[in-house]
Amino acid sequence: MIKNFLLNFEALYNDLSEIIIVVDDNGLILNINNTALDMLSYNRNEILYKNISQICCDKTLENVIKCGINNYNTNLCSKYKQLIPINGKSNIVIMDNVCLTILKLFTINEEVFTNIYSNNSKSIEYSYFIKDVNGKYTFVNDIFEKYFNINKEDVLHKFDHELWDKNLSYKFRREDLYVISTKKTYVTYNTQIIGDEVVYYETSKSPVFDENNKVVAILGNIRDITESVKLRNELLIQNEQLSIIYKILNNASSKIDLKSLFSSLYRDFKTLLNVDSICVFLYNFDLDELEYCTSYGVTQTFMDSYVNTDLCREFMYDVFNSKIPVPMTNILEFNDEFKAKHTKAEGIYYCACYPLVYNDVSFGVINFGCNSEEYSYSWDNKFMEAVCRNISILLQNAILYTRLEENLKFEKEANEQINLYFNTTIDFFCIIDENFCIKKVGKQMLETLGYKEHEVMHSSIINYMHKEDLHIVCNIMEDIVEEDSVEFLVKLLCKNGEYRTVDWNVKYLKDRGVYICSGRDLTFKIELEQKKKIVEESMHLEKLKSEFLSSISHELRTPIAIIYGVIHIMETNLANHNTSKHPFKLNDYIRTIKKNTFRLLRLFNNILDITNVDAGFANLNLKPHNIIKVIEDISLSVKEHLINQKINLIFDTEIEEKYVNVDVDKMERIMLNLISNSVKYSKKDVTTEILVSVYDDEEKVYISIKDNGIGIDSIHLSSIFDRFNQADGSMTRKTEGSGMGLYLVKTLLQMQGADISVNSVKGEGSE
Repeated sequence: MIKNFLLNFEALYNDLSEIIIVVDDNGLILNINNTALDMLSYNRNEILYKNISQICCDKTLENVIKCGINNYNTNLCSKYKQLIPINGKSNIVIMDNVCLTILKLFTINEEVFTNIYSNNSKSIEYSYFIKDVNGKYTFVNDIFEKYFNINKEDVLHKFDHELWDKNLSYKFRREDLYVISTKKTYVTYNTQIIGDEVVYYETSKSPVFDENNKVVAILGNIRDITESVKLRNELLIQNEQLSIIYKILNNASSKIDLKSLFSSLYRDFKTLLNVDSICVFLYNFDLDELEYCTSYGVTQTFMDSYVNTDLCREFMYDVFNSKIPVPMTNILEFNDEFKAKHTKAEGIYYCACYPLVYNDVSFGVINFGCNSEEYSYSWDNKFMEAVCRNISILLQNAILYTRLEENLKFEKEANEQINLYFNTTIDFFCIIDENFCIKKVGKQMLETLGYKEHEVMHSSIINYMHKEDLHIVCNIMEDIVEEDSVEFLVKLLCKNGEYRTVDWNVKYLKDRGVYICSGRDLTFKIELEQKKKIVEESMHLEKLKSEFLSSISHELRTPIAIIYGVIHIMETNLANHNTSKHPFKLNDYIRTIKKNTFRLLRLFNNILDITNVDAGFANLNLKPHNIIKVIEDISLSVKEHLINQKINLIFDTEIEEKYVNVDVDKMERIMLNLISNSVKYSKKDVTTEILVSVYDDEEKVYISIKDNGIGIDSIHLSSIFDRFNQADGSMTRKTEGSGMGLYLVKTLLQMQGADISVNSVKGEGSE
């Protein structure tokens, strides 16, 4: 009998305008008519034999089935999570000893919705409103008033253009007409500035039907998604920056393929932000102009008719020079009619232009286009600025690499030429007597120094030497033994006032009473070595920057991700009312959040202290203090926090008091950093012992922090106090840390006239 009923279901109920659903006594959906499927956006196979709770926002329909309730109101939930207010009736039929419930549901019209929610709107989570088909507001709930800081009386019976600005009211009306004409729900994401805050919200607009399936009103609900957007944006920006940093590291020793880079970015933007086209112009520093680099999703016709025109270049130069981005904007908002005309002709309805800037240097511009008439994606301007900033880092890296490659090539060629020159000719040659008077001079030496032969003949060689070399050179030449030769560097004065650095080789011929002098001009080589040193220092600095950025990104990302994950778990438990069952877990979550918050705070404090020290803003408050009590107080304050971590901290001294001039706050930072370092590098599954001791001699006070941790390899001991250095400096290191703690410790100690050293054995511990 049930089988025949279900077979005849389509003929009986499919053409009805009401929602008809047949469920058994367990709540399983046995059949559903087309009206219900269309409204819920499911196909039949997706919903049959699923529990009724899948499409109901609460337990109303479950109670209807269990208790036989006839009249009720609730909200259905579509496949795409849109709420559909309904009221309904139910009939119970028993067939083959099985209890079937036939649910007959009606979408709630405006009047019923108002009656339901006008007295209970304070209990609704979202902001609701109703507009008639002409766009006039007929209902708003209390949350709508609070959300937009507007009185209900100022909204009711008014149109959008009476409440909002021209562009916003135009947008809202177009959305309303879409809902009315298509009879479908429309979802959009918008931002609103309320006070000093930017609020992100999701607006869902659904049609309200009468008994003839005619749209008689529009039901809207607004959900505040600001926190979700902010968290998502922060994580996206951090992940994107970290990704770009990895690209910089990966490309540090090879040429960067810019077209491949932008091709990859285009695919990412197309997926994440619904961008249909990009066009990139890069700045040519030699020609002092923007040059076309590459584009994707742009036709040649559009390139010729607009992109390559003077008007477009003027627009890009404005963005390039001002360094101010133009976010994703509807082309109708541009004052440039020519741009709007040609852009729309190409099918582009939204566009954006961003400068590629790093360290206040512009490297180019990147243009984005979207072909959709309704751009519903949330365009995150800060995220895009971060992306463009990191693209600029890649471009700067490519420029530095190219220049370095050119310098190295130039240096190699210069060295080859110098070697050839030295092997085939003598730059300097002269003969002087025992009184240092020039008896003979080579042609090459005269040309190099710029003198004529008669200008230097019979004059003293001392007249052409730098005054810093005179004393040394005279002593060397007077001590030369016959048949011996001496080689040394000397600076010779040119006629134009410049000096040439010469590798001078002198041989004394006693029987003739003369010195034979020959030399090579090393001026050019020394300049190259200085340039090479500058390049190497620049490369080392860039490497330090890359490692620091990588380390800081890791140190920021990890605690933020942990905090976000814990908050998500807490939200889930709160939503499911699980907190009362496991209250101890809530304390664990709070401790985890506090731990990672303190970790971030410690990192920021270290960065701030180093910045102040380097900038010369760190102030000392040196006063006489009992150093024994200062160290003991700090140690005891830390000890109780370490007990739960299986760490035993012991303070030991035989001195009762010793007064020295110290800054107590700085000493606290120093001790906490050192103890934290011992904790960080402790051994797993072994009770960690940290011994803090103080002793002295006649002149100094010694403070020792000794642990039984993993120790430090001897090859790293000399550099552990360097800035941003860690004994394990790899990208896969097993301990947290930015490499700033020990550098800060040493700096703060030196500011107070103290110093620090380390003794360590790998696997046994450090002191």
